[in-house]
Amino acid sequence: MSGLGRIFAVRIVAATGLIGATVALGGCELGPKQSQQTGFRGTGMAQIVDPDHVVKLGAIPPPPYALPDDSGPRAREAYQNVQVLGDVSAERFNHLMAAMNQWVAPPEQGCNYCHNPENMASDEKYTKVVARRMLQMT
Repeated sequence: MSGLGRIFAVRIVAATGLIGATVALGGCELGPKQSQQTGFRGTGMAQIVDPDHVVKLGAIPPPPYALPDDSGPRAREAYQNVQVLGDVSAERFNHLMAAMNQWVAPPEQGCNYCHNPENMASDEKYTKVVARRMLQMT
């Protein structure tokens, strides 16, 4: 191999190595990490935390919108079989039901996940009984 060919080969190998190192280390995150051993020695059980991510995850987002006013007729007066949230206004009760629906129920079922659509006051669905019990415990 001539001198020029050898230099060219060395440059190709060096460039390939540099590209390989860039690809291999591209997923690494910079910055200090905190590690804490969580298991017995030698088991390799450790918790590694990036303080930058903890700050981002710990930030409380602003509320998306204000809660409805608590004045007006009570939910117990507006609806039948309201055993737990009867002291809040009907508007705030509807807001809470919509929030629970969005959080718990599958989108295709909506209110029907916990309620019988023909009789919303009915306790025949188990999910409604469980939801009521959970609200009683809070």
